[in-house]
Amino acid sequence: MDTGTSELSDDFYRILRDTDLRIKTSARAHWNTTNILESYARVTTFLVITGGGLVSLVVAIPIAFEEVYAGYNLMINLSIFFLGGLTSIISTFQAIFRWTERAQSHRIAASHYTNARRRLEMMELNLPGSVEELTHILEELTRLSDITPSVPEPIWRKAFRSVHSET
Repeated sequence: MDTGTSELSDDFYRILRDTDLRIKTSARAHWNTTNILESYARVTTFLVITGGGLVSLVVAIPIAFEEVYAGYNLMINLSIFFLGGLTSIISTFQAIFRWTERAQSHRIAASHYTNARRRLEMMELNLPGSVEELTHILEELTRLSDITPSVPEPIWRKAFRSVHSET
């Protein structure tokens, strides 16, 4: 009885399962990060548009309704100052954090991991698997982990727990 082949086969299947879990976790973590960043982008865009519209309305009061402005000039001026400042701060956050761009880079990373998973699934269908093909997939995963953006630790842990609870 040849135990070397059996051990190699067991190692191969263990690496295959571990690789599958790693790919699933990475893809899910990047998809989750994409969704979070896109929601930040949507909310801040809505707030900037709404704030800009409100500032425009309040600024128009002295021009369109001089009698209203005369009675409430301090409140209207403070409203312009507050709404304008808040809108400016939110738009600065958008510019600094670049949520839309970061979401796009995580979407691309998730797509790469999903494609790697499909290749792994195709390899599993053609078992007995090729050690060489698995090696190529592992090299691709290493390259992906070097070039993809990092996922915040809490999001990674949540994806890890989610994937491992499915298995």
